[in-house]
Amino acid sequence: MADLFKKIVLIFILLVMIFTNSAFAEAKTTKNSAKTKQTTSTKTNYIHPDKAYRLGVEAYNKKDYSKAVYYFDIAAKGNPSAANFIMLAKSYEELGKMEDAANLYFKASEIYKNKGLKDDAEIYKTKAKKLTTEVELYSYYEESNLKENYSGAKYEPVSGAYIGAYIDADPNLKNRGKSIFEEFNIIFGNHSVFFTYHHYGQPFPKNWVNEVKKAGAIPQLAIEPSSLDEVKDDEYLREFAKDAANYGGPIFIRFASEMNGNWTPYYNDPEKYKEKFRLVHDVFEKIAPNVAMVWTPNAVPEKNIDEFYPGDEYVDWVGVNFYAVAYHNMNINEPAFDEDPSMYLDYIYQKYSTKKPIQISEWAATHKTVLTDKDLTEFAIDRINKLYYYLPRKYPRIKMVCWFDSNNIDNPFVPAERKINNYSLTENPEVKEAYKKAVESSYFIKSGQATSGYYKTLPETFTLEKDMNITAFIKTYDNQFAVKFLIDGNMVSYQKELPYEITLSPGNYNKGWHSLEIRVVDSKNRLAKSKVYKFFIGQ
Repeated sequence: MADLFKKIVLIFILLVMIFTNSAFAEAKTTKNSAKTKQTTSTKTNYIHPDKAYRLGVEAYNKKDYSKAVYYFDIAAKGNPSAANFIMLAKSYEELGKMEDAANLYFKASEIYKNKGLKDDAEIYKTKAKKLTTEVELYSYYEESNLKENYSGAKYEPVSGAYIGAYIDADPNLKNRGKSIFEEFNIIFGNHSVFFTYHHYGQPFPKNWVNEVKKAGAIPQLAIEPSSLDEVKDDEYLREFAKDAANYGGPIFIRFASEMNGNWTPYYNDPEKYKEKFRLVHDVFEKIAPNVAMVWTPNAVPEKNIDEFYPGDEYVDWVGVNFYAVAYHNMNINEPAFDEDPSMYLDYIYQKYSTKKPIQISEWAATHKTVLTDKDLTEFAIDRINKLYYYLPRKYPRIKMVCWFDSNNIDNPFVPAERKINNYSLTENPEVKEAYKKAVESSYFIKSGQATSGYYKTLPETFTLEKDMNITAFIKTYDNQFAVKFLIDGNMVSYQKELPYEITLSPGNYNKGWHSLEIRVVDSKNRLAKSKVYKFFIGQ
């Protein structure tokens, strides 16, 4: 009986094992079948990046930009090339998604940069910058921690910025009974710097610097050699330095500017340029310590700027030159109406301002061009208002800004290829008034005056203890944008002109946390960017 029971149990165990193995085999078969179907399905839906690119181009040409985004996104994920990123960016741009487009152009630029294709990298970096929207809020502080934006360089103001100009070519200031510097100051207020161009090899301009000094300003000489080979530690340079020393007052020497541009005779040899800059620095340091050396590249091209930097020990100030023009390269098909002046400052400022004071060695905005009959007065006024509004807020380490006051169209001393734009401050009454108003701020240092206070970035969370005036820096892709301020989700201000500002008063809000949101909308009422801050009202 016991044997029979054992046999029954053994048979039962065998049956269980057979059933279990059969079930496992069936489950495995089902799983493999499902996996096979999934693989087959995946292969069916897979689109090769090259095919996706072609389909994207077809959709783009048919102006079906949403479909183009779909296909170019597949192409970019399968093959993250610059070409795929660029077409995806263009599609987003057509859909009004500028931030997405900008990010993709930046990626394409980085790819070209890593391949050593500097020109292509700069082209797409510029496109990205034009489409990027920046929003930052600032509050004003009196006297507190003024040295926060101070590097201690020669003649650097602790806060504020010198205002300067080139006026030698303005006929409207001449033959009026006073020096051109005094006449200019009568119209526009006392400027603290004037600059002129000086050919290397000519004697020190004693009369010119003395006239500038008489007007209460600091002279700046933009010295331009016709060749780096003529720059030597010789009698001419040493006599020039002695005359500068005998002048006695502060002088800025801006040696061989715009060296990064192929329009200068020294752009193709960075090593020789640095050697000559250091030589000039050493001579002035030894003989004329009242001289501050300024190194000034042009804002573009950016790709080779750093190659020409002589070194911190040889540079007192770093400058930058740029112009706000309506069209680039004398070409009506290259409009520049969408360019914000800040895009020409960012590279130099971000790279060098932590160690050197920055100066805008020369700049101007055109109000007339030979390329079109279009009145550019509003264009010039817009650029003037923006730049002088930006400086105290976003660029507190820019300590000098100089305007190039010249009608290049009629100026007999301007080469024919540059007789394109009118930058004169005295010929256009509206531009004249805009400039006067822009520089009257106490932030800009007039002759014999100092500034106090400074703007500081508003933290994203803060306590509101007293009335606070808040101003905004905004840069976006559309000149016709609007700004909305919202408190706790409710709009309290709608603005379309500078200054973008509101005042917060703690008595207007309940105790506790509140939100402050700033929204930037473009001319088609699309949201370009928003930023939210939190503030606390205490006891």
